[in-house]
Amino acid sequence: MKKYLRAKTNGIIFEWNERLALNPDVEAVTEEEAYPERFAPVNLKARKPTVDLSVKTETVAPPTVSPELLAEASKPFDGPRSRRVTVAPSAAPVSTAGLSFGDI
Repeated sequence: MKKYLRAKTNGIIFEWNERLALNPDVEAVTEEEAYPERFAPVNLKARKPTVDLSVKTETVAPPTVSPELLAEASKPFDGPRSRRVTVAPSAAPVSTAGLSFGDI
């Protein structure tokens, strides 16, 4: 079975490393302790959920939106007064700061 290391402060699992194992804030654990979900005795995929997570439609209220917000949302983005901002390309050359063409 593989060996793993677990941090005592936050529980992060690390691969086994001799230098890291010398750290007093780390403890050696087995693979079964590090990853218990791999050794589950029950087939979790075939298990049926016991809690009903469905929500009845009567309990969900429709969202309320103010009429002003609906009017603002129905306006198109592109109109006669909309202005497109374009940036002209800069005429300044690209600085290579002491590099020759062989270094680039």
